[in-house]
Amino acid sequence: MVSQGLSHPRTIITPNIVEPRNSDHPTQNKSKKIAVLMVADQVDEIKNISGVIRAVEEIAKHRNDFELRIIGHGKDQLRLMRMAEEKGLLNSVIHFEGLKDNNEVYAYLHRSDFLVMNSRFETFSLICCEAMSCGKPVLATRCGGPESFVNSDTGILIPVDHHEDLVSGLEKMLDSFQDFHAEKIRESVEKRFSIETLSLTFSNFYEKVTKP
Repeated sequence: MVSQGLSHPRTIITPNIVEPRNSDHPTQNKSKKIAVLMVADQVDEIKNISGVIRAVEEIAKHRNDFELRIIGHGKDQLRLMRMAEEKGLLNSVIHFEGLKDNNEVYAYLHRSDFLVMNSRFETFSLICCEAMSCGKPVLATRCGGPESFVNSDTGILIPVDHHEDLVSGLEKMLDSFQDFHAEKIRESVEKRFSIETLSLTFSNFYEKVTKP
């Protein structure tokens, strides 16, 4: 909006509401392997899932202590699955889980160790906040949304479309995800994106603009 000349000195940005959700499922990874999760529409020009597959291929050459599960569907799903299969990763290192409803996504989030989000652009990236509401750190691109709420206490930010940084970011997260404090990550979401916080933000806004 600013780039199109629609800026105003009294602009107020109100983010999405993120409701922390408990899970009836196990709340931590019980597998012997590190559980990496990606939740994205299978639209590669936006979500750059192929970039993650290439990065996983590179890392899997020298370590076998992790697995990536990808939730979602879309026009590129079969192509991406074939790509993973050609690299010898399908159903061994990379698992395509298909479309899941919101409760199922939260169950996967609770069982994961961290989330990876490699989009080329996002308006907010609700999934990053949902992962953080479960106490999970995130590896995310600076694609328009995550850089406003992801920091060194809650995850790792990398440039868009930068293979080396994606590989090194994944490696670093695989080695250090346990160093992040789940409760601090949850609190950072509750403080900024809870119903209570944003209700007050909206209430103050409407009170201000409706005054005579």
